[in-house]
Amino acid sequence: QRSYIAQENFRENGTIKTRGIVITDIPTEQELQQRLEEQNGILGSLFKDTPLSIIICDKEGKINDCNQAAEEFINKEKNKIINKAFESYIKAEDQEKFQQSMASIINGTETSIKQDIRLQRSNDEERAALMYISALRTHPGTRQGQESEGCVIYMIDATARKNLELQFAQAQKMQAMGQLAGGVAHDFNNLLTAMIGFCDLLLQRHGIGDPSFADIIQIKNNANRAAGLVRQLLAFSRKQPLKPKLIEVTENFAELSHMLKRILGEKIKLNFQHGNELGYIRVDPVQFTQVIMNLAVN
Repeated sequence: QRSYIAQENFRENGTIKTRGIVITDIPTEQELQQRLEEQNGILGSLFKDTPLSIIICDKEGKINDCNQAAEEFINKEKNKIINKAFESYIKAEDQEKFQQSMASIINGTETSIKQDIRLQRSNDEERAALMYISALRTHPGTRQGQESEGCVIYMIDATARKNLELQFAQAQKMQAMGQLAGGVAHDFNNLLTAMIGFCDLLLQRHGIGDPSFADIIQIKNNANRAAGLVRQLLAFSRKQPLKPKLIEVTENFAELSHMLKRILGEKIKLNFQHGNELGYIRVDPVQFTQVIMNLAVN
């Protein structure tokens, strides 16, 4: 350790006085160099090993340096990233927003900006990121309002968060659809009940052998099938519990064949093949019908 001693004489009110200063424990140049290296090592470790993606850009937005987390996020090695425009890794739809933020940082209007962006990785995979852009100031005296030497970009992978937000939004839509389906199904069920009731009244006046009998039966059967679909909507909206029971598969398919042929159209041939003496299955008939229809349509 070194010491520094300074002394001077001065005149005050006609009297000569002396003042001095003693500074002790002054580090040597070698000690200062060692401390500087230690601090640089700590900063380098923080830059390199942090899980936060860090990218340093110049005024033009070209990448001067980046850490390992940024390499993994962009999915490219560091030597392939350096001197590339960071904007080239941003989705085209978000590039203008980034350019505006970058300009505000460089001209000193803002010192830090937070925004959501989407990156286009080298494997064509899209990743969402929460990005912080801060002004890069290498001179301590530089203040806000003055042009900065570049910017530092910090990024957090927000892909999982975005996916959760989309899933939550979809769940809300499905909940709304369930409530809508429940309300519509109840109103529609009332109309179908009236239709089926009037069909029964017509059948009392137009019995077997009457020219209108087959048409009335067809109307009633279709109304009953529609009522089954309504029950499916009510089950979907959780306002009506499922009612499983034993049904015969062959007979159920025979009833479905007319509806399936109309759904599939004339260009597709529908053919049922089944074994003899098939056992019964215990299932909700409406759900079973919906499953078969979905399979046929798909």
